Amino acid sequence: MHLQKLLRAGICVLGLGITISACTPNVIRYHLSQLVHPGCERAPDTSTASTATATDQAIWQKLSSDGDAAKAAGDLKKAEASYQAAVAEAQKLGEQDPSLAKTTANLADFYYAQGDGAQADRLYKQSLAIHEKALGLEHADLVQSILGLARVSAAAKNYAESVAHYERAFAILKKNNLPVSPAVEAEYSEAKENASSSKGSTKP
Repeated sequence: MHLQKLLRAGICVLGLGITISACTPNVIRYHLSQLVHPGCERAPDTSTASTATATDQAIWQKLSSDGDAAKAAGDLKKAEASYQAAVAEAQKLGEQDPSLAKTTANLADFYYAQGDGAQADRLYKQSLAIHEKALGLEHADLVQSILGLARVSAAAKNYAESVAHYERAFAILKKNNLPVSPAVEAEYSEAKENASSSKGSTKP
């Protein structure tokens, strides 16, 4: 069937563009992805969004690395600023993106190391909630925040609560076939011992 009859019949040719040269009116030149016959649907172009996401991810990773480096070098002011900027950048990736949870936990680690238990506790809980929604309740990435909460609880002498956090972290590690470090084992043993001897604590 002639192309003009096909078009009059309403048949779509996806991805087929048609232009008629002004110099050669009898010659039809075909160009892909320039013109779609009415009634045809063009697939959405996601290249721009993908590029933006990749850029945000790269910026987030750079800021997180800068925070780690500054903390290791003892530049606490720069470390805090870098972690806070990383959190702001990760928010662009979505409120349930694991990158946001990871960065929030890193900032919580920073505040815990500075002795700011209240800030650390708030951020660990926020990070854990994001990870649970994004990854479920037994993903290994939850462990950083759970151990953080265990340490904050122990520092506040809430030993029974601390033990519960440690045991949840250990159960997740076991399920994912991951080891528990000797340092964390020692922390747990100390919290468990303190919970046993503390008034009103639950039995280990």
